Amino acid sequence: PGGTAKWPPLVAMELLVTDAPNVPWDCILSVRIGETRRQGRLDKLQNGAVKFPQSSKVSGQPLKLQVLKVVASAHVALRPGEQDYKVALCDGTSLGLRVQPTGGG
Repeated sequence: PGGTAKWPPLVAMELLVTDAPNVPWDCILSVRIGETRRQGRLDKLQNGAVKFPQSSKVSGQPLKLQVLKVVASAHVALRPGEQDYKVALCDGTSLGLRVQPTGGG
């Protein structure tokens, strides 16, 4: 009556990591459902849920899980006016990157 349709409620999805046998604690877990991706260190995710926004498109979407290992890393101090950074990665080899941040004021 009244011509109003009832739609299913939009529910945020949470994914709990309850166990991870033989997976190194310092790996990154990447979780993707539809076009939304969440990721974080496995040891941090085991203490809480991976949360996805409310969407009616969650049901029936494939859930993609990837366990990623960090092979190199670097910290870079961004300086005003600096446009180009050559970054040596801390990995014991000669890996490196050249990056150009844009925007952000």
